[in-house]
Amino acid sequence: MTSPHPTASTAQPPDRSSFAGRLMLQVAAGMEEMDRLQWKVVDWVESGGRAERADGDLGDLGDLGDLGDLGEAGEAGEVGDADDALLLLEDLVRAHDAAVGERSEDTVALLQAFGELQGEHGILAVSSDMDRRGAHAAGEALSCVVPDVRGWLTLEQTAVEEAVLTGRLVLGTAGPVVDTALAVLCAHGLAAAVLSTPDGDDAVVLDGFVYASPRDDAGALAAVHMRGPRFEVVQTSGVSSATFLSLLTGRPGTSASAAVAPVRVWNGFGWLLEADGDTLRFRHLRSPWSYTAPLGGDGETGELVDALIAGDIRKLRAHPWERSHSQQPSRAPGSARHPSSGTVYPPDRRTLPGSMMLMVASGISRSYDDLQAEALLLADGHGVLTPEEALLLLDDVLTLHDEAVGTFSTDFFRAMTAFQSVHDHGLAMGLPAGRSTTARESADQVVDLVPGAVGRAWAERRSFEQAVLTGSLPVAVGGADPIKDSTDAAALAADVFRDGGLDVRWDGSAHSRVVLEPLDWALTHDAGEELTLRRVWGPGTGMLADEQVTPESVLAAVHSIDGRRGPAHRRVEVWTGQGWQLEVERSVVRLTHVRSPRVHTRRRPSPNVLGEWIDAFLAGRIADLLAHDWEVSTPGIVAKRRKGGRGPATRMHPAFSTAHPPGDGSLEGTLMLDVAIGVHDVSTLSTEAAERAGSTDEADSTEEQGTSLVDDLIRLHDEVVEGADSSVGPIMAAFAALEKRGILVVLGAADVQYGHDQGIERVGALIAEDPGATVRGYVFSHDQDLARAVQDGELLIGFGAVPATRSADAAIAAEAVAALRAQGLDVEWDGHAGSRITVDHVVWAAPADGGADDAQTWLRGCSDDEHDGADQSRVRTVWLTDRWGSESDGAAASDATGIVQAFAVLYGALFDEAYADDAEHTVVAVTDSDGWALEFGQASASLENVEANAPAPSLRGALTDRAEALALVETFLSGGAEAVRAGLRAQS
Repeated sequence: MTSPHPTASTAQPPDRSSFAGRLMLQVAAGMEEMDRLQWKVVDWVESGGRAERADGDLGDLGDLGDLGDLGEAGEAGEVGDADDALLLLEDLVRAHDAAVGERSEDTVALLQAFGELQGEHGILAVSSDMDRRGAHAAGEALSCVVPDVRGWLTLEQTAVEEAVLTGRLVLGTAGPVVDTALAVLCAHGLAAAVLSTPDGDDAVVLDGFVYASPRDDAGALAAVHMRGPRFEVVQTSGVSSATFLSLLTGRPGTSASAAVAPVRVWNGFGWLLEADGDTLRFRHLRSPWSYTAPLGGDGETGELVDALIAGDIRKLRAHPWERSHSQQPSRAPGSARHPSSGTVYPPDRRTLPGSMMLMVASGISRSYDDLQAEALLLADGHGVLTPEEALLLLDDVLTLHDEAVGTFSTDFFRAMTAFQSVHDHGLAMGLPAGRSTTARESADQVVDLVPGAVGRAWAERRSFEQAVLTGSLPVAVGGADPIKDSTDAAALAADVFRDGGLDVRWDGSAHSRVVLEPLDWALTHDAGEELTLRRVWGPGTGMLADEQVTPESVLAAVHSIDGRRGPAHRRVEVWTGQGWQLEVERSVVRLTHVRSPRVHTRRRPSPNVLGEWIDAFLAGRIADLLAHDWEVSTPGIVAKRRKGGRGPATRMHPAFSTAHPPGDGSLEGTLMLDVAIGVHDVSTLSTEAAERAGSTDEADSTEEQGTSLVDDLIRLHDEVVEGADSSVGPIMAAFAALEKRGILVVLGAADVQYGHDQGIERVGALIAEDPGATVRGYVFSHDQDLARAVQDGELLIGFGAVPATRSADAAIAAEAVAALRAQGLDVEWDGHAGSRITVDHVVWAAPADGGADDAQTWLRGCSDDEHDGADQSRVRTVWLTDRWGSESDGAAASDATGIVQAFAVLYGALFDEAYADDAEHTVVAVTDSDGWALEFGQASASLENVEANAPAPSLRGALTDRAEALALVETFLSGGAEAVRAGLRAQS
């Protein structure tokens, strides 16, 4: 029978009699992404046609035999190695899309029918590149997450190939769906009928069906990409040999940079050319073959780059290269390589981009915020990129990963379903939760909550990384004595995993892990609306969000600040979901990221240039913005810390210098983290030590041994932590101030929900004790928040009002933010009642001294000694604001000489004749961390408190000369607001 498919008239029609024909058949079926087809071709060629797939003998490319005799199969010529086969595949894809043009009418009608069946009748259409059994397994997995599913139709690889060859498409069925499916398919003009299959199940058959569609990835295949030595992304329109050579010329000369930063250009089919040091390298991302040559002159290099951009790969291969074969990373027998292995940054543990890809592919950190924190830790350890470059690299890696993976693998659904099933069978399943909680700890926390628990099972972070690299996921299993021993628990886990459709390897020993292999562990990280969020705030526009945020609305907000006076009306702020923030003041522009301690500052450019910058910012072209000449500063303490690594020195918790760093994964490290958190007493810590030690393979541990271990750790901790860190005292002073205002503080709750519960309990207890007490709400930080403060230097604070409403909750948060900022702390909060407060640059360290009786005792111990009521030891910070509203970095009020000298310059600018007509910008100000602002005009001075609920009204007085103004500033610095008030009263 002649194939009805458009490719039947090409030089290589689809068939099952030749290698090229089978390859065209799979291209026409369109069930596999290009990278999967490329991997398959490489596997078959490298193994001489003997490779096997994990999902069965499906879409077999046939016995290759003597590969050298296959040249007649297509225009690519002789298929002598993997690269020849890849070129053949490329030629076939181009020939296919040229012949097909657009989707056939039958294909369009089928897709429309599928949409109607799912949207109106609860019948899924499940497509799969596996056999029908695999398609049904995917249907079962999808039915668990899609509501109101009646059943499904299956569209698998072999059925589509048969439709390409014969025009007959057979759809498998599951559930009572046949009658409805027939009616809908016929309504869309398709000749549908019922077909009884040999296994007794009904199927739906479409005769005379032309299944033809251009490849969905045609646009991606036509694209060309380029990246510079600092991982700069060059847009497709800017890719040229001239750009490549310019990036090559500007490449950093340090060996550290050269190790991870070649200049690269590659096309959508995966052919890559890179210049690394004095070497030029050419290869395909999925091929084991690579070609190297000395880096030639600009003319020769430019010609090779032009050839790759034009897709003339045969011209590139004709260059005199030295050819070598490198074995791809090994994986479990029969398992497919992870899709990200075919990207420009394949997962590995040796390079920074590879480590980021491995982190993303493992899926342990799912939220974008956690991924950014992990990326900065990795970058800090490699010590090569700035925080901003690392965050941009993460976005690049995420995009490449999700494009390569496409969608969740069937094995991922099976594994996650099996993990839940393991839990349902009485095994507490533990998975890692970021850096602060290991999988073992997660399993230990929930084992007592599982009725009739027979044990626990867990897979750590490194296990999931192993699944990405090797296709093998080891799961540890332990019994819950005396109910069941570990052997019975492991046998139960193995049976449950097998019942879930997973392949399992276990040798029957209680000391061996249950291994899932081969396992195709692949998932995506589509953050959805989270990353598309946009916010802008300006004094003239208020808060705008999402679709309201346009270049025009931002510029309107910027224009609104030019006609306003005073510290409260000097700045427009724009935020993106990725964490970038652009601040525009009257004379300067700042670019920051919420997770980077660095601030990029430039004088405000002309309106046209500023408009271009705002366009780039909102479009996500942060690399373009960073390419400008910014002044980069790092005010205060460096925010991010690392657990190991070779990055620049940062202020870390002193306990990291001990023999047991907090949270290093060992029993001692876990307990040291609890000691450093500081809110648990010795009895609690000792009980935890005994329980943790008793759950390992070590000898029996007693409560006394636990107490001894905790005492040793407290001694080690207090040897290096002699007093409360300078960043803890201000936090405690702010907490103490909040308690005096009726906002109670809870430290050390188990989690967010317990934080709210304990806050409400404290409020209720205080009101019961004193019915006349004024209590308006509470703030809290739970154990994981405090652990994060110890390890990463960030303290998260939750909050709530009593009674609770969103507006009341937000009011409590705003008051807490004001109290924290009044202590000179670096505080972030986006103004939403559902978002928590972040205090950055924290070293959460205070002497344990035998442990606290409760969290509130520890709070008082940190605050009473040096921050009693008057808070006399706190460093008072002062800022200067010039006539254009630009604010200086904060300085200690004790640096009076330097501040007065700087103020003299700003005050002198008020009398500059060049600005004599500028009536709007005629004041400068000195502001302190207590909220007082001393504002000067040419002949007057005023004092007011700019915070809400100001303690006193403002005062104004006259000035006779410049010397009097400087003297008033000196008084403000040495005696504070009260001394200035006295002077202004005397004048008044």
